[in-house]
Amino acid sequence: MAGTDVMLTLNHTAMTAANNVTYNPSYTLTQYIETITISLVCLVGTVLNLLTAGAFLSRPLRGISCCLYLATRSLAVFGFLTSMFIAWTNTFMPLISNEGICELTVFLSYFCPFLSVWMVVIITVENFIRISQPSRVNQLCTPRVAKYVIVSFVLLGLAVNNFPLWTSRVIRGSCDVWPDFHEVHAVFNYLDAILTLVIPLALMIIVVPLVAVSAMHAYERKKRLSGDTGLRNRQCPEPKNSPEARVTHLLLAVSVVFLLLHTPFHGIRIKLFIVSRTEIQPASVDSMMLFVFRMVYNLDTVVSCAVYLVFGDNFRKVFVKLYFSRCSKQRSTTSGSEQATTLTENLMKDSVVSHTNGCGNETRLVSAADQGENDEEDEEARTRKRLLAADAV
Repeated sequence: MAGTDVMLTLNHTAMTAANNVTYNPSYTLTQYIETITISLVCLVGTVLNLLTAGAFLSRPLRGISCCLYLATRSLAVFGFLTSMFIAWTNTFMPLISNEGICELTVFLSYFCPFLSVWMVVIITVENFIRISQPSRVNQLCTPRVAKYVIVSFVLLGLAVNNFPLWTSRVIRGSCDVWPDFHEVHAVFNYLDAILTLVIPLALMIIVVPLVAVSAMHAYERKKRLSGDTGLRNRQCPEPKNSPEARVTHLLLAVSVVFLLLHTPFHGIRIKLFIVSRTEIQPASVDSMMLFVFRMVYNLDTVVSCAVYLVFGDNFRKVFVKLYFSRCSKQRSTTSGSEQATTLTENLMKDSVVSHTNGCGNETRLVSAADQGENDEEDEEARTRKRLLAADAV
């Protein structure tokens, strides 16, 4: 069904081409590798994106507009991975062949990628505003504006991508399009392809280079101004290490990685879509490339979390504090207990030594007293001897 391969009506075309190369060893190997990678990507990506969304929605970060966009994107990716995992389980457990699960899975495979890709586009546009229009940041790059934008795109996505909920059904044990809605399903597919594929990709290809060029110009301008006014002698941060520059680097990295990992897959899909409108049969190489580029496309669900950790200094600190503070507290508690035990042992040793020294002192005092008494007795004996000797004389 279309839901197992997200968003575009070229799925039927790809499957037609796949039937022509079923016995191709390269195709079989590619399909086997994709089956394994999907399970790993779903498991790892689900955990990472939930942790990422929790970090972005934590108190230190949720007051920043770009963090709200990234949190929404992480939740959208989580929904997409859920639909992909349900579709993947169909190889050994027909979970998607149940009423309700079929419609929901196909819906998530359309709605979540739509929301995810537009969050990246919005982040790229916001980054461009931060660099080229810094005077308008306080007006456009605020949490309030971000909430309005997110709600607007959620509603738009629901309006455009709700068709799987009423056009998909379980037919003869498989999740498929209801025969009466084939034409309606095709129209919404085209609309979804334009809104999720064509327009966002075109905007990203245009805006990302503009962001890079604007960032270079802004850096040179700040460097020149800081050199002219002598700010460096006042121990001000370097332009490249300023908070604004770090945010710019993070958002630019998100946009570039997204563009690199998504463009090949979208390109081959567009090619197959164009071929499907003609009488030309898709080549077997194109079908294999579709599998390869789809694996690269799926990696973005995991790689994006690594990008946040590498380029987001504040995110990394919040992430470590939020999810690893208990471990550090446990280690500190353990070390504190060990230190307390060591201190107690040392005190006990000191007490024993002091007691021993005290006993020794008492022994030495008693011995000195006895020695004094013996000396007095000897002196008396000597005195009596001298008196007897004098009497004798």
